[in-house]
Amino acid sequence: MQILIRTGLRIGDARRLALGCLVRDPQGAVYLPYRNHKMRRDAVVPIDDELTTMIEARRARTRQRFPTAGVLLPRSSANPEGQLPIPTARFHRRG
Repeated sequence: MQILIRTGLRIGDARRLALGCLVRDPQGAVYLPYRNHKMRRDAVVPIDDELTTMIEARRARTRQRFPTAGVLLPRSSANPEGQLPIPTARFHRRG
């Protein structure tokens, strides 16, 4: 997945990204805040315009299917509200 490749996030951190995970600074640069679970701290990584567009498209698809979703990448089954993230194994299958 491009989020992993372009940001260096670990699978466990990427799958827990919040639905509203993008922030912009006053100059318009986009950042991806996340919780670094290994280091037990919040972190921020800058991202490029192409990844921003991909994340925004993913967010739109997620909101369409799960209007009250809390995560960017919700699991597709046994998750009626879209609050649970996809399983780690799903990243391994996508390759």
